[in-house]
Amino acid sequence: MEGLFIILISIISFFALKYYELPQSPASSSISPIKKTVSNMNHNEIYHLLQASLPELKKQSIPQDSQDFAHFRDWMNEHHAYMGYVEIKEFYDNGIADSEVLKNAQVDTAALENKIGQDVHKVWDKYSEDDFENLSISEQMDLNLEIDYEVEKALFNNIKHAAEEKNLKLFVVNRENPYWFVLPNHPDHNQNIVNAFNQVFEDDGDTKLVIY
Repeated sequence: MEGLFIILISIISFFALKYYELPQSPASSSISPIKKTVSNMNHNEIYHLLQASLPELKKQSIPQDSQDFAHFRDWMNEHHAYMGYVEIKEFYDNGIADSEVLKNAQVDTAALENKIGQDVHKVWDKYSEDDFENLSISEQMDLNLEIDYEVEKALFNNIKHAAEEKNLKLFVVNRENPYWFVLPNHPDHNQNIVNAFNQVFEDDGDTKLVIY
């Protein structure tokens, strides 16, 4: 009986050892590579890419909190106005006249702003008070959103056209109130900028960079 007990213990120990030698399940083994990928992500890549496009940015230090959009915005405009901001209802305050890249490219910013103003007034002229009077509150809000969208389109379409005439590309940061900047037209490099930006500044989808 004692011999049988010893044999039974040996069998249990053997299978227990084999169990702990088994590879981890896919669920548990996948945790560590994901953490490693996130921790190794180069959050400064967007800064290096922009420095390649705008060499003047090399004179400034990358923000310590490089994943904070406000710090990124301030970094872009630390010495030169590279990034513009606009509230659509005040479309005329758009940063065009201050844009370092547009000035260096000798874009006629005054003519550009006049053209934007003309196109925006065409949008406004399509609507009258009568269009709102018979609408419910929610319908009025929807119409206001539609007008804002058309104004935004008039603004950025004109900037895009002026930029492309100088072989530049317009980038827009979609937020509640958008930001914008222009860079030399290098398609592959510019796509890398978009990808790097959207990895760093995800912000639950509320901040997204696009090439306009």
